[in-house]
Amino acid sequence: MKEFLWTALPPQPLRHTATSQVESLAHYVLRMSEILGLPLASLIKQAGMQKAACAIPCCGLLPCTEQTLRAMEHLTGQNDLRCGTLWAVSRALSLHGAGTKSRPRRWCPNCYAEQTREEWSEPLAWLIRLMQTCPTHGCALVDRCRICGDTQPHGDSVVQRRQCRQCAASLGWCTGSAHLVQSALERWIDAQVLAIVNYAANPQSPQLPADAFHKACLHLQRIPERWALVPAVVRSRLRRGTRRLLPPPTLELLLEVAATQHCDVVPLLTAPDATFQSALWSPLSDRQDAGLRRPAMPRLRLRVVLDHLMGEGPAAHLPPVVCILSRLGLELDEARQAEPVRVARYQQRYLRQGPSARLRRLDIAVARTLRSVALTQHLVPAPAHLIRWRQRLTTQLGAVDASRVCVTAVELSSLTVEA
Repeated sequence: MKEFLWTALPPQPLRHTATSQVESLAHYVLRMSEILGLPLASLIKQAGMQKAACAIPCCGLLPCTEQTLRAMEHLTGQNDLRCGTLWAVSRALSLHGAGTKSRPRRWCPNCYAEQTREEWSEPLAWLIRLMQTCPTHGCALVDRCRICGDTQPHGDSVVQRRQCRQCAASLGWCTGSAHLVQSALERWIDAQVLAIVNYAANPQSPQLPADAFHKACLHLQRIPERWALVPAVVRSRLRRGTRRLLPPPTLELLLEVAATQHCDVVPLLTAPDATFQSALWSPLSDRQDAGLRRPAMPRLRLRVVLDHLMGEGPAAHLPPVVCILSRLGLELDEARQAEPVRVARYQQRYLRQGPSARLRRLDIAVARTLRSVALTQHLVPAPAHLIRWRQRLTTQLGAVDASRVCVTAVELSSLTVEA
């Protein structure tokens, strides 16, 4: 006789587990509030969950996400809801800046147009900032209404998420695949992000340890040919005889290391000994891997940094583009040739920030902050060090500008000219 377990909330399963289309925990909670007929705020309060934003830790999930996960698994009896988060990789990977919670919500217009009410689901991959396309349709993820151009909030109900909050137009429409206009490098990044999501979505996947990246770097250190291609920011913190563990890398840094080693990110963390046994470059795959070779990496970093800084909006001060290029070892002409649209848009945004005297003052503050040991001795700066430095800048610049300078410095602190 089968024993049934009584649960306080309906035992709704997480959709599309063990696939790269796995439903995010955030959308699962929204769907549960729709089933119960309760506003999201009421469900959060009655279930004892947190909605307040918390500081992003360098290791593990957000405290509010952990609490939501424990509460929902307990109340629904579903023990696989962690598959809707990056729990499986949260200790081995710093999730600082990986999500889009502080940015406009993104969605796939094809998914919104095709899904029926019974099929509503929003993949976890949509929440990862570096992911550019939908894992189901391959079309570009969008963050604005195509009618009025307004951005959409994260906290809407399941029904309201399908309509623009400004003009009430449908947020679902048919659009083509973006794979044809993506570069080989961009398609590779999307594939690596989906591989991470697929690992996290599998209930059988063990949680990766916090020293997974450190062990991978130790393996690389034994192979001079490979170790010479590792970013200098990693090499400088892992000297021979050093016993301190490397902190978990950001997603961008992990992708860069994987690209320089011609491997995938998940095997790099799970089986580095087997991953690094093969030759660095296969002679039969020169044409296929041309977009992933070392010369393309500074351009990847340039694209990522420019997009991140412009995506921060008023929260960050945009330094001169030459300040960024000098840390990447790139010339202005080379950057304009590689990313003409991004560089031109960035320079326009830089000039619109204010008078030249104020820009000069903030540029000097960014340069001084980047020389701070608190930002350069760790891959992920300690929050306490950032708070103390922000307090010092506040007396000179004011609270708002001091915060903007610190956001910019954190973004640029991992950029180091290769030796």
